[in-house]
Amino acid sequence: MQLSLKFKFLASTISLIILGMGISTIVSVTNSQNTIERISQEQQVQFVDLTLRQVDSWIRGRTLEMMYWGKLDVFNVAIDGAFIKMANTELAGLKKDYDFYEILNVVNPQGEVVASSDPDQAKSIHADGKTFFQEALKGNVFVSDVTTSSISGKPVFIISAPVKRDDQTVGALFGVVDLGYFNKNFVIPVKFGKTGHIFIIGASGLVLAHPDSTAIMKLDMNQHDFGKEILQNKAGVIQFTYQGKKKAAAYKTSNTLKWTVVASADTSEITAPGRALSKINVIIALCVIALAVLIIFYISRTVVKPIYAAIDTLSESSDHMTNSAQQVSAASQSLAQSTSQQASSLEETSASLEELSSMSKRNSASAKNAQELANEAKSTANTGADAMGKLISAMAGINQSSDEVTKVVKAIEEIAFQTNLLALNAAVEAARAGEAGKGFAVVAEEVRNLAQRSAEQAKTTSQLIAESTSRTKEGAKQAQDANAALENIVASINKVTTIVEEISSASNDQARGVAQINSAVSEMDKVVQQHSASSEESASSSEEMSAQAKNLKGIVTMLTRIVEGGGAHNGTSAAGSAVQKPAGRIAAEEKTQTAPVSHELPAADDDFQDF
Repeated sequence: MQLSLKFKFLASTISLIILGMGISTIVSVTNSQNTIERISQEQQVQFVDLTLRQVDSWIRGRTLEMMYWGKLDVFNVAIDGAFIKMANTELAGLKKDYDFYEILNVVNPQGEVVASSDPDQAKSIHADGKTFFQEALKGNVFVSDVTTSSISGKPVFIISAPVKRDDQTVGALFGVVDLGYFNKNFVIPVKFGKTGHIFIIGASGLVLAHPDSTAIMKLDMNQHDFGKEILQNKAGVIQFTYQGKKKAAAYKTSNTLKWTVVASADTSEITAPGRALSKINVIIALCVIALAVLIIFYISRTVVKPIYAAIDTLSESSDHMTNSAQQVSAASQSLAQSTSQQASSLEETSASLEELSSMSKRNSASAKNAQELANEAKSTANTGADAMGKLISAMAGINQSSDEVTKVVKAIEEIAFQTNLLALNAAVEAARAGEAGKGFAVVAEEVRNLAQRSAEQAKTTSQLIAESTSRTKEGAKQAQDANAALENIVASINKVTTIVEEISSASNDQARGVAQINSAVSEMDKVVQQHSASSEESASSSEEMSAQAKNLKGIVTMLTRIVEGGGAHNGTSAAGSAVQKPAGRIAAEEKTQTAPVSHELPAADDDFQDF
C-alpha cells in the first residue's frame, strides 16, 4: 500500500523532530547523569573528609584530655595509695562530664587499678600485659583497636596516657570509650539523600561504626572484593554491588588511627534526578511532536488541494491524447502491413533474379576457365610437338654417331688383331734368339696379352654399340609416331578453343542482361522498402505517441497515488473499486464531464504555482 503525500510529509517531519528531540534528550540526560554522578562523588568525598577530620579531631581531643588528666596531682598520689577516694571521686566526675567513657581507671606500674570511676567494676580489671598499658608506661598516648568490653560486652576502644610526676611516668590512666556513643554522634547523623550513609572500617577489616548496628564488629570487609580494594587502596572512589544493589562509595583511611571512613549510596538514588529529567524531556518532546503534527497536517492540506486540480487536467489531456494516438497508430499499422507484403513479393523476385544472375556468372566464369585451360593445353601440345621434333633430330644424330663409333671399334679390333700377330712373330723370333731373346719374349708376351684384352673390349663395345643403335632406331620410330599423335591433339584443341570462346561470349552477354534486370528490380525493391520503412516509422511514431500518452496517464496515476496514498488509480483502486476523493476534486470531475476539455489550469490554482 502506497502512502499519501500528506502522510509522507508528516512522517518525515515527525521523524526528524523525534530524532532531534531524541538526540537532545539523550545528550541532556547523559550530561545531567554524568554531572549528578560527579557531584555525588564529590559530595561523598567531602563527607568522608569532613567525617575523618571530625573523628581525628575528636580522638585528638580525647588524647589531649588524657594527657592533661595524667598530670593531675590527685592521680599522682593515688599511685602511691594516698587519696584514693578523692581520685575515685575525680574520675567519677570526669565520667559524668564525659559520658562517652564507659569507665576511667588509674593503674600502677604493676597494672593494678588503684583508682576508678566505678571501683566495683574495676576489681576485675588488670592491665598488666596490655598494649595500651605498656605504651602508656613508655610515656605515649595510645588509642587501641576496637574490642569487646569485659564489663558491658559492647564494642569499645581504649585511650591511654601516662601518669607523670616531675616528668617521670609513675603509672597509667586509661579510659574505655563506648563505640555506641561514637557511632551515635559521628556516623548515624551523617546522611545524604535517602540511602546515603557513612561507616567506618578498622585496620583489621571489621566494621567499627555503621548505621545498621547489626553490622558493627560482625561485617568483615575482607570477605568482599570491594572491601579488599578499599583496604588496599586507602583512598578513592569505587562502584560495587552489595546484596543485589549497585552502590557507589568514596573512602579514605586515617593516617593516625588507621581507620577508613566510607561514604556509600545506592546508584539508583544517585541517578534518580537524571531519570526524572529524562521523563520531563520525553513529555516536552511528545508535546512538541503533537503540536508539529497539527501544524504539518494543516500545511499539507493547503499544499495538496491545488495538486488535485492539476491532476484532473493532466488526466483529461492524457485520455484525449491516448485516443488520438490509437487511431493514428491503427491506420499506420494497416499501411505498414500492406507495404510490407508488397516488399516481401519484390524481395522474392529479386532473390530469384539474383540467383539466375549468379548462375549466369558462374557459367561465364566456367567457360572462361575452360577457354584458358584449352589455350594452356594448346600451348602445351605445341611445345610438346616442338620438343618431339627436336628429339627426332637428336635421335638421328645419335644414330649417325653410333655408326661412326662402330667404324672406330672395327678399326680397333683390326689393330688389336694385327698387334697380336706382331706379338706372335716377336715371340717366335725371341725363341730363335735363345737366351739373348728372353727379355724380348717377355715384352712380346705382354704386348700379346694387351692386344687380346683390347680385342675383347673392342668386341664387347661393338656389341653394346650395336644394341644401342638398334634401340635408337626403335626410339626414333616411336618419336615419329608420338609427333603424329601430338599434331592430331593440337588440331582437336584448336577446335575446342573456338567452341569455348563462343560459349564464353554468349554467357557474358546473358550475365549482362540478367544484371540489368536485377538492377531494375533492386531499384524497385528500394523504393518499396523506403515506403515500408516510412510506414513503419509512422506506425512507430504513433505507437510512441500512444506510449507517451500512457506514460502521461501513468504519471498522473502515480501523482494521484503520491498525493492520496493507498492503491488509488485515477479515482479507482487497482481492482477497479472506487476510492474516496476530496469533495473539491469530485466537483471538478463532475464539471469536466459536462464542460469542454481545457488544457489550462484553473485560475484558482495560484496556490499550486506557489507550491
